[in-house]
Parts: sequence; C-alpha cells; structure tokens
Amino acid sequence: MDLTAKTFRPEPVRHSREQRDYLPVETLNNVFELMHPPLAWELVGSEWLPILSPIHFQKGVNNYDDHGTVDPEAVRTIFRRKGCACILPEDARLGEFMHYIGTVPATNPKFNSYGKYYLTIFESPEMVAGQVVWRRDMAEYNRFRKHLVTVGICVMSSTIAELVIRAKRTTLATLEQVPVTTDVKKARLVAMREEITRMEAALPGLAGPAKAAVRRKFTPERAPGHGEE
Repeated sequence: MDLTAKTFRPEPVRHSREQRDYLPVETLNNVFELMHPPLAWELVGSEWLPILSPIHFQKGVNNYDDHGTVDPEAVRTIFRRKGCACILPEDARLGEFMHYIGTVPATNPKFNSYGKYYLTIFESPEMVAGQVVWRRDMAEYNRFRKHLVTVGICVMSSTIAELVIRAKRTTLATLEQVPVTTDVKKARLVAMREEITRMEAALPGLAGPAKAAVRRKFTPERAPGHGEE
C-alpha cells in the first residue's frame, strides 16, 4: 500500500466540444485560396494594389469533385483561362507570406456539426457576447498585396490601369444617367469621380506593357458571303 501523501487540485471541467472553443459558422471545411482577376485593382494611397477573390475547392463548386475526378489544379485552370493569377499558398515567391491560409476549429450550430474553418492569416475572428466579430489586419494585408506585385504574381502596367479606368468611367457614366435621389448615391458618385482622378494621376509612374515573347501577326481572311462563292 502506498502511504505517500498526495495532493489533488481541481481543474475546470472541459468538454471535448465546448461551444466557446469552436467558431460558429455557416459553412465548414470551406477550403479555398486566393486569386486575382486581371482588371481588379484599387489605388491605396499612391500604390496600385490587386483586389483578391477566393477560389473555393468544394464539391459542386467550380466543377470540383471531392472524389478526385477533378483536382484543385483543374479548378485553377478554369480561372487561369480567364486571365486570373492563382496565388498558391506554397508558392516560394510569397516568402514570409507562404501558407497564408490557416484554419480554426469550427462548428455549425444549425446542424450541430464540427470541423475546420479556413481563413487567411490576416483575419482574426473574436467571440464577444455570443457574437463573432471579424477583424482584419489591413496593414499586413496591404503589405501582402504589395508583395504580390513586387514579385510579379500580380501584374500591373499602364495599359491595365487604362482599362481599369475606362471600366470605371463606363460605370460612372451609367450611374450619372440615373437621377440622384439620396445623399448616399450622391456621395458614391463623388467618390467614384475622385477615385478616377487619383488613378489618372497615378498613371505616369507605371511601366508600359511587357512585350510578347513571340511576335504574332494576324492576316485577315475573307468572311464567307463577302465576295466568295
């Protein structure tokens, strides 16, 4: 018999799936990474930064099948054909931003299911009074976006900027045809005009478009019905 004196200290009872340990979300296991549509840009200060969007790798989305008939690379190909830049988390060019996708334990309260929630390393969800408050470190996120341009993953040139400005002018012209009935709409028009002005001012500092590696010459052919039998 062991007669050695032992002291036991009580510890808080913790259940394996205690609600406060899991982030409540509507979608679990939402695997994704970021991509950049070629004309999605904004001016932050005097710098052109890419506007990024997620690519989701979920069954039934973007032709992705989790049984393996279509792999993530096939999904990326869909967007690359549209001129988008796919930002692979394992791309060595990302440097300190490699593996920019992280996960947190999560639950879907509606179905009482558990799994992971995927998010970028720039986000930090916080539970406050039973509600989720999402925060993003914009300084780091902008530094990440600037890095994408610096290493050539997202490409900006004077031609691209001109196309971006042209698209914004078209949108502005359409909105200007609609009568302004609220202060919100008026403020939006003012903001768009100011944005276009700032973008035009930032044009001179951009490089011209990169020359194509292979020269391509297109010879017109007669269309059927125009002088041909």
